[in-house]
Amino acid sequence: MSILTDYLQKIGVKSVDELNSEEKSTYAEWEKTLSGRQLTEADVRTFLDQEVEQAIKSLTTKSLGERDDLFLKMKIEFTQSLCSFLDSPTKEKEMIANIINNKN
Repeated sequence: MSILTDYLQKIGVKSVDELNSEEKSTYAEWEKTLSGRQLTEADVRTFLDQEVEQAIKSLTTKSLGERDDLFLKMKIEFTQSLCSFLDSPTKEKEMIANIINNKN
């Protein structure tokens, strides 16, 4: 049984069909959330790009202390390393394809 099914039973609801439209909408949202969001590489890449952009913006538009300045620079470096890691399978495929194409 799912958490939602248990909850409905606890409040005396035997079926989702017994819920009104607003409750069904909430149920659907909760069901989607509880099923777990599946992140894609594109989602992660977008997040990392946004983090780099935000850090660069902070470095270039704010007067920061030495500690904050160092933290943001390290954040950028680490985030770019993660981006390189995400790009590595594509780069490896391209490299192998070039090797194969050059042998023909």
